[in-house]
Amino acid sequence: MLGGIDSLWNKRIVEMLIRKFRDSEDENSWGLPSRSNFYVEDMIKDRLRRLRTLWRGVQCRVKEDGEMETEEEWEARVTKDQLETLKNARHLTRRQNVSRRQEYDTKLTNLQRFYRRMKTAEWMIDAETARNGNVSTWKWLKRLLDVLQAEGMSSDESDIDGYQVVYRVKTRSWRHVDISLCMESIDEQRLGIPSFSKQGAKPVKRIRGGGSVSTRPHVDGLPKECYNQEWMSQATNKRSLRVSDKPFPWLRWHGQTSLGVC
Repeated sequence: MLGGIDSLWNKRIVEMLIRKFRDSEDENSWGLPSRSNFYVEDMIKDRLRRLRTLWRGVQCRVKEDGEMETEEEWEARVTKDQLETLKNARHLTRRQNVSRRQEYDTKLTNLQRFYRRMKTAEWMIDAETARNGNVSTWKWLKRLLDVLQAEGMSSDESDIDGYQVVYRVKTRSWRHVDISLCMESIDEQRLGIPSFSKQGAKPVKRIRGGGSVSTRPHVDGLPKECYNQEWMSQATNKRSLRVSDKPFPWLRWHGQTSLGVC
């Protein structure tokens, strides 16, 4: 361990390990793809380098004052290094797990998201009716969902916020700017509704703003009030867009609060 990886001693050790590897390969019939001796040698040397680093880390060291570490000082340093290594390994594992969730988490499809929001709106209409609350706003939100359907929902893209998976809502540039606020109002209410099963995927934080622009095409046949007026004014969009003749009175929104009909 004191010499370099390419020292004469270590070269002999590597040669012995290669022979041992080949003997085990023949005896056990691993059925793995055949690799050259150069490949096996690189693999063994890489392992030796890591072992050499670990070995050197637990040797007694000379302190700044020129004295050798005492047994107690050595033990304290090695224990501290091992705890730091375990801490870093936990952080790495956590990041890897979050990354896997980012890649493999099954996100809600637009159809699932649409049905959940419809169920939320229906539940809120009943709840607001029972307490003489703001029924008209929730009836309007349900009507908006009826108009948009699943095709009008925004999709998500996964991201990492610290160690937490979040979904950044993709912007659908053709939609009225208040539609995102309307959907957020509905989503905020879902967590407090007892009729939703607590089984299955847990709700994941959705962040509006800062996400990319959706590349999905616009939805035709909606009332003109549902479209972004600036987007509609662009020549290419004017030519391709088909708008419904049915009027749709629009509620003005501030944050997640309705301010009444425009």
